[in-house]
Amino acid sequence: MTLPALLLFSVALSAAPSGPAPPDTLAATRTHLLGGHITVALPVGMKIEARRADLMSAPAPDQDETRAVLDVGKVRLVMMANERYAFASGDPRAAVQADLAKGFPKAKLEALTLAQPLRGYGAAITLPEVGEANLVYVAYLINADGSVQQVAFYVNPEGTQHAADWTALARKIAASASAGARHLDAKGGARALGPLRITLPQGWVTHSQPGPDFAVYRLTKLTPLGSSPLTCGIYLGGYPAFQFRQAGIDASQTRQVKGALLGGVTEWVVWRHDGRSETEAMAKHAGQRVHVFCSADAEADLAGLRQLAATLRWR
Repeated sequence: MTLPALLLFSVALSAAPSGPAPPDTLAATRTHLLGGHITVALPVGMKIEARRADLMSAPAPDQDETRAVLDVGKVRLVMMANERYAFASGDPRAAVQADLAKGFPKAKLEALTLAQPLRGYGAAITLPEVGEANLVYVAYLINADGSVQQVAFYVNPEGTQHAADWTALARKIAASASAGARHLDAKGGARALGPLRITLPQGWVTHSQPGPDFAVYRLTKLTPLGSSPLTCGIYLGGYPAFQFRQAGIDASQTRQVKGALLGGVTEWVVWRHDGRSETEAMAKHAGQRVHVFCSADAEADLAGLRQLAATLRWR
């Protein structure tokens, strides 16, 4: 989740009965975040509660996002950990500062003292308006594999009355982070995607989002922190729908290009929406429907994404 997206992020912050001040100690046990990519110590009573995604009510995959909630009296603290699918090489602090400045140009970055090999930076956030979800602290963690994870903390309006106390707790949780056993697999080669397989160049990672009667497999190229991503999604299920139609784009505003998918010739739809170039195609085999959709900033990058998708095969 990017910093601009944090400004728009909405979480359910229901109120609980009146109670004591925020805790100032963390539990001795550690909690795995992002599928075990990092671990943290949480306050006693803070629970992992997955957010429901928009994708036909499929839960957000833990390897992409981990959400934790703590209710203390009428205050609710929500922690959102997100895999940025990015790396911060060269000068990590400068990369983090530049990314932070996109949403919070006046926020002051501080180095976090973390267990090696994890490195990290954090910033307290002061927002001018009180909303349902108020960002009070955000941390960037740089893992052993060079990838970046982002951990953000929100309080509801009742929490803003003692924002400094909740910010201090958020900072303490972030400072407890350590590297987990899981690493991003960005090696090139064949990858299994359920009943499908695809051949990816080095630097690409896969992640999946299972639904009640479908699955979505996502492909993301690891890019420098702050740069625009290259992504593809693969929907496997019975009810695919072209995304340009879901976005309200008239067919006259799209064009078609010839390409390949699952070993056959197909027509790829190309369109542009919200500053991004999009391309998508569908195929059917033995009653199974596959919808592939890819996205990039520049339309010139779509040809490469279509070539990548052309390596998709049934296992």
